Amino acid sequence: MAEIAGLTPAMRQYMQAKQELSEDTILLFRMGDFYELFFEDARVAAPLMDIVLTARGGVPMCGVPYHAARNYISKILAGGLKVAIAEQIEDPKLAKGLVKRDITQIITPGTLLDDTLLTAAKSNFLLALCPGKERYGIAMLDLSTGDFRLSEARNAAALEIEFSRLQPSEVVAPATWLEARQKEGFPPGLDREITWTPLDDWQFDPQLCREDLQKHFEVASLDGFGCRGLDLGIAAAGAVLHYARKNLRQDAANITSLLTYQTEDCLILDRISQRNLELVEPIFADSKDNTLISVLDETVTPMGARLLREWVLRPLKNQEAIEARLEAVENLLGSPLLLTELREILTAVRDLERTVTRLNVGSNASARDLLVLQRGLEEVPGLKAVLAGAEAALLKN
Repeated sequence: MAEIAGLTPAMRQYMQAKQELSEDTILLFRMGDFYELFFEDARVAAPLMDIVLTARGGVPMCGVPYHAARNYISKILAGGLKVAIAEQIEDPKLAKGLVKRDITQIITPGTLLDDTLLTAAKSNFLLALCPGKERYGIAMLDLSTGDFRLSEARNAAALEIEFSRLQPSEVVAPATWLEARQKEGFPPGLDREITWTPLDDWQFDPQLCREDLQKHFEVASLDGFGCRGLDLGIAAAGAVLHYARKNLRQDAANITSLLTYQTEDCLILDRISQRNLELVEPIFADSKDNTLISVLDETVTPMGARLLREWVLRPLKNQEAIEARLEAVENLLGSPLLLTELREILTAVRDLERTVTRLNVGSNASARDLLVLQRGLEEVPGLKAVLAGAEAALLKN
């Protein structure tokens, strides 16, 4: 990094913002109608974004129009890097001197909110891993929907199964543990090409994380979430929530619930079984239509597609739950009119989960999102009326 002394006021402002970031984070610095990149960031990002690297006054630089930034951000993320957005936080016309700028968001593979950067039919999990002597605390957060869950894996083999099922986009872990694993090797199944982000070890302190979660959910105890005795899981959940808030640069208001699950509650399908059965990914890359999910998926909403994917990767073991689901399927197959009416209503519903999140967080939200929410809510009375005529308890409820 260049020395701050001797730079122009704007460049000093840029360098001060850059010093807040990790080495693997590219800073997009808003200047008028462009996001500008300077110094080493420009050298690294220009070829990733397929744009020309130039220089001014000996300073390497490149830039992209702010209205087209999404496409370029996706290319930087695909290159294994993260992106920080520094916006102008005051009107340049009213500014006295240098326009004030501040980092308003840090975008990583696990904290995406923009629909254009996400896969509609697949959850985008940010996973936190808190290792113990034998067990591992796991917390998964899909920031785009607010889906927040924690669990504990009893050993490395169980952890590998959860990794293969969740397919996280990014994993945060204690820096000391992560550094040792990078030198000595990861547990089997964890050394895949995903983004690993080290966090200070203190961010996984169980007591601090417990208190932070209680404050966030405004409760005196986490026992109501089923977290009793899951100290490693609580540590992972607290760490991932802290990381999400730091990147959003605000409270994660869309995270309103926390679910606890047991890794043993479903049929165990390791990575090899999933691959050989071609449940959601084909053995050969050019045969994507040959998976089980491609045959089964007749869903008409992104929420339904994501839920079906989860069901396929977590087959039920509980007989009562299996029978309840089969009863609902039988009810729909035996009532063509009911099925048709449901599909017609749901076809008009867009991705409400991710729309509500964008509106809640205020990131990339637009007037279109308000219209999508309005249209979805307008369908609720009709949906309830149709389901009232169903016989299966799972549909009625």
